[in-house]
Amino acid sequence: MNSLKRICLMWLCALAVQVAAWAQQVQVSPVPQSVNWGAKAFASAGAKYAINKAATTDAYAVALLQDNLTTADDGLSLTIGKKGEATVSAVEANIPSTAEGYYLKVAADGIVVAGADDAGTYYGVQTLLQILAQPEVMSVEIKD
Repeated sequence: MNSLKRICLMWLCALAVQVAAWAQQVQVSPVPQSVNWGAKAFASAGAKYAINKAATTDAYAVALLQDNLTTADDGLSLTIGKKGEATVSAVEANIPSTAEGYYLKVAADGIVVAGADDAGTYYGVQTLLQILAQPEVMSVEIKD
């Protein structure tokens, strides 16, 4: 009987580890076309963000970030823009060409939200806020 308890305990521990791994990957809605999760990037508690944007970046998307995040000049770099803006030129090749599409990358050294157009930028911000709502923010690259 003792070995049966040990087997059950090992099974429960393995299940708990698997559930913890699943819990860290956010189920964003709507589901993007391509999502690649990585390791933990940073903790969201107390995180501050430095928003880098162009003058022509979608004002609604920027306002949504400013309303929901703590901003500071020395915070984690959060770059936002749309195709054709200099702020996101480094990731231009990753931005989908379809209307309302976006590219989102979350990493320990910074975040990029790049839309194909204003709507795509806004949708990318919506997805980012879902990810940042978790206690531990996982690195991720999304193309939608």
